[in-house]
Amino acid sequence: MIVYRENIDTFISQCLDCAEKNSIGKIISDQMLLCGINYFGDSQVRAWNASLPEMASVLKDSNVDRDVDVAVEYKLVQSRDRIDFLICGDDAQGQENVVVIELKQWSRVSPSNKQYFVNTFGGGGEGDYWHPSYQAYNYAQILQNFNVYVREKKVGLPSCSYLHNMAEGNSVLLDDVSKYPLVESAPVFYQGQKERLSAYISKFIKKPNKRLLYEIEDSRIVPSKFLAKMLRDAIKGNPFFSYDEAQATSVAQIVETAVDSAKYGGKRTIIIKGGAGTGKSVVAINALGQMLNNKEAGHRLNAVYSTVNAAPRNLFTEELVGGDFTKGTIKALFRYPTVFCRCGADEYDCALLDDCEIIGLHRKAA
Repeated sequence: MIVYRENIDTFISQCLDCAEKNSIGKIISDQMLLCGINYFGDSQVRAWNASLPEMASVLKDSNVDRDVDVAVEYKLVQSRDRIDFLICGDDAQGQENVVVIELKQWSRVSPSNKQYFVNTFGGGGEGDYWHPSYQAYNYAQILQNFNVYVREKKVGLPSCSYLHNMAEGNSVLLDDVSKYPLVESAPVFYQGQKERLSAYISKFIKKPNKRLLYEIEDSRIVPSKFLAKMLRDAIKGNPFFSYDEAQATSVAQIVETAVDSAKYGGKRTIIIKGGAGTGKSVVAINALGQMLNNKEAGHRLNAVYSTVNAAPRNLFTEELVGGDFTKGTIKALFRYPTVFCRCGADEYDCALLDDCEIIGLHRKAA
């Protein structure tokens, strides 16, 4: 959903040149309400007033055509999530591109025990938050995997994050490719790096493409046929078979708890609540992959996915067998709940129960 779309020239004027201070926050909030989106508060308005002028300053000093369109708070059809900032246009060769930028006001970060997360003071207070470049990349993946126009026209979706209040010294953690390998393709930009961010944008956006955002907005939404690849990526531990930050947080919590239990003992139960279609199975598959490939536990966690529904188990077998996976491997990972009646008390480090009756199973499997 297009909440706000203007060309760069108008955007800069509304952020930097308007006589009324903090006008951009009011403009965005008014547009949000017109679109029927009311789940935001004063803190979000303050965030727009703080971050959007920083982006306007980057674009003001860039060589990107001022008639190029930008979008703010673009709402994804598949979730409640909204993309902070988009820049839409063509590169020098005429390739259609949409640059996805995640904006953060963070000023410091520290390590987190959750995979692909950092600890900082964010919108929810002190806690663990998804690495911002992973968040931006995930938004791009949602567009790629669901939007027909993006997929068929091969629209480029470069992604990055801009932490305009954060000193570059924090790059030691955030740019650590051993901990966050994705930053090689989805970089982080810091305070004082306007020129560097401007150069990154200019690689992909040179000329206006006034119809591009509308083509994406009007496109059919059809899941990609690349289900097998998405499943393979999830089982291999790649963290991109996800819809939103809430799911990523659930995956990280499951994996952190399983790793902790494997190291120090004890059984714990986590319940993921949500109605049909909210992505609980996506969480389970991602968590399974992260545990099978986790380095923090000191060994490969023995995890299993179990459901009474034969359809997903058959689908996973059909899509995954061949290439990197044998039928026996997949059968061992996706089991019917009766497997727990025959296993030892500590045979599995973690059992992921999807639509199962857990009473009577948790004693052995949790």
